[in-house]
Formats: sequence, structure tokens, C-alpha cells
Amino acid sequence: MRPVDFFIVGQPKSGTTALASYLEAHPEICFSRPKEPRWMADDLTREIIAHHGDEGLVPVRTADQYESCFAHDHEARLRGEGSTAYLHSTEAAGRIAVHNPRARIVVLLRNPVDLIHALHMEYVNLTYEDIEDFSDALDAEAARSRGELIPSRVPFPSALLYTRRGTVMPQLERYWEVFGDEAVGVWTAKDLRDDPSGTYRAILTHVGAQDVSFSPDFAAVHEAKQPRSASLNRAVRANWLRATARRALPPQAFKWVQQRVVEPLVLTKAPRAPLSPGLRARLEDVFRPDVEALSDRLGRDLGSEWGFGESERARP
Repeated sequence: MRPVDFFIVGQPKSGTTALASYLEAHPEICFSRPKEPRWMADDLTREIIAHHGDEGLVPVRTADQYESCFAHDHEARLRGEGSTAYLHSTEAAGRIAVHNPRARIVVLLRNPVDLIHALHMEYVNLTYEDIEDFSDALDAEAARSRGELIPSRVPFPSALLYTRRGTVMPQLERYWEVFGDEAVGVWTAKDLRDDPSGTYRAILTHVGAQDVSFSPDFAAVHEAKQPRSASLNRAVRANWLRATARRALPPQAFKWVQQRVVEPLVLTKAPRAPLSPGLRARLEDVFRPDVEALSDRLGRDLGSEWGFGESERARP
């Protein structure tokens, strides 16, 4: 198999789907279909099989299936993929390095408080999460880390450890250790939103594109949504139905059905409910040491950029 040249490894809910669509539009790049094969995350594959009893919910199960994610490649200079679970995975960095020691790594980060809030809402919509109140879901993390209170529909149980998902320094350290600082490019969702053209050019340079003047349509890709009907949403996302569809369809066809048929049927646009100032302040305290360490490592004040402390200052 021809090696993949670059990997968008995370974070989820941080603009990676938009970035992938922008990169896919570039004439030098063949981007995987589906965007997130998750082939390099062996630990998460084992977790899926342990939780569900078989590999029916594993998105890509064989090397041939992984190669088929690039079947549309017509001699593109670069291949890329965007499995955001790779940042969470403890094994993906090493597996990517075996696959391609010269791979370029792309990371988009988001305010961790907003990240895990958005992730919780998405998991509720996908019926992976059965604790609909965000604060209660956070309180369940200790039990879930012991294997308790795990919903049957979640793909891999550690996905629900929201605080761990938002604590990014240990996750990035795995990539810095394997690939070195220069090969790991880190940007924020705010960078992509506020300066899409400049951020896109910087990422093109990082992954090795020759034409960095190319400009795609910088359109919004994801918006907050909620189910039209909770019962219909649960019915069409049943594990047995998803596993049957994954076995019957190639990965790119399964993703097409999910995005073009299932989601328009069961979801509608809806604003995300804001966090209370108290809960936001509590979570900022949890994440502050990690954000400060990350700021020191990257040489930019992410706490200020992400508005840490503003909710506390706004309280009477």
C-alpha cells in the first residue's frame, strides 16, 4: 500500500471535518473516504470488540478496506486522512510511525470546556450517551472509568471519559515523542474560523503541498443539531442495524448513508444550550493546568485566547 502522507489526528468537534473538506478540494491531495477510518487505533479496535463482542462496529477492519478508502486516488501527490480518535488513542502514534515514519501530523485544538460540552451533545444525539444532563455525565466519569454505567451503544467506553478527552498535553506528548516537534503542526479551531485562508496555507505548507495559493470554498460544515424524535433517533441507530450496515457496505458507502440519509432524517439544526457560569468556571479550573502547560509548550497564551476566567469575572 502506498503510505498516507499526513494525518489529522484531532481533536473532535474542533473543525477537522471542515479542514478535511478544504484539503480534499486541493488538486494535489487525495483525502480518505470516509474521513475517519480509525485503522491506526488498535487499542480502540480492541475496546470496541471487547464492549460489543465482535468487530461489527469497527469502521475499517482490514488493510484492503483501508486501501479502499483511497480508491478514488488518481495519482495525487499526497494522501491524507482525519481520524480524530487517533489523538485519544494510546497506540495510534506508534502505528502511524510504522506505517510512515515521515508522516506529517495535523492537530486542531479547541477550548476544552467547549470541546467536551459539544462532544457530550453529539454523543447524546448519536445515542452513544444515555445521561443527557452534561453535569451528571461528568459526575459519572469515575464510575465509567471502572467499567460501570457504560451505555450499550457507545462504540468504545473510554469515549465517555470527557475530562480525559479534553486534557490534551498527554495526548500530544505521544506524537511529539514519536515524530518530533517539527512534524506535528498544532492549530486551533479559532485559527481556522478567524483566518481560514492563512491557516489553510500554513497547513498546506506543513503537509508538503506545492501549490499553497489554492483556495477552496471556506464554507461552514457542521452546525449544532438535536433529534427530531428521540424514539426514531434511537431506532435507526440501533447497534444491530449499524453493525449489519457496516458489514454489508464499504466504509465510504456506510458513511454516505449516515451523512446523506440517516442524519437529515433524524436530526434538525438547534442551538447548543449554554453552560452555566458555575459549571464553566469549575471546568476551567480542571483544565487550567493542562492549558497552561500547553501554552508554554506552544508559546501562545491559549487561556486568554479561549477566554478562561471570563465566566468567573462575569459573576456578581
